[in-house]
Amino acid sequence: MDIPKWLKQRFETSAAPPGRPMHRHAPLPTTQIFHQLNAGWNADPNVPGPKVTRAGHDVLLAFWLNTRQFQNFKPSERGVLRFLDCERYTVTDINDHGWYLGQCRYSNIAPDWGEFYEIVGKDPLRDQAPGWVDVGGKPNGARHFLFYFRDETFECFARNWTIEAAEANALHRELNAGRIGDEAAGSATLPKTAQGEASVAMACSSSTGR
Repeated sequence: MDIPKWLKQRFETSAAPPGRPMHRHAPLPTTQIFHQLNAGWNADPNVPGPKVTRAGHDVLLAFWLNTRQFQNFKPSERGVLRFLDCERYTVTDINDHGWYLGQCRYSNIAPDWGEFYEIVGKDPLRDQAPGWVDVGGKPNGARHFLFYFRDETFECFARNWTIEAAEANALHRELNAGRIGDEAAGSATLPKTAQGEASVAMACSSSTGR
């Protein structure tokens, strides 16, 4: 007996791509779209050292940059992203091993580990991460951002994101020089301020060092 066309399509839609784990709690059809935002840069794949700081209702995320793959960055340089009017964020212990074992709720949906994404579309899994921290922002139509690091995963809901405009931020230098794409700056731009420089200096400080 032939398999009905609608049933065949359902199984084809819910199947994990070749070599990709199927998350045991994932729904069947999904409509999430993962837009990769890190064009021409990324966090260090081995020791990214992510650090989250708060600046009012904004959240700053700093990390060591991948200088082996992207050689325009100097050793021990850090990148800083600002998430504007942030509603909440979380840092979970899902690492690369857990992702490939299917322990992340997006293991069979996200294109790759170790990238920075915005997730758009209907997403029944969006609120299922643990440990949300309320930041107090109340954006209209908050956007969902996710960054996979070596030993943890950062997620937040915010109005927008931007590469922080500060001299200590290597991403800002490379953006101004045209060596990373315009899409890497999000759709928001902020002027450099003394307060912004201080926030970046605090975000870039790390107890681990290199």
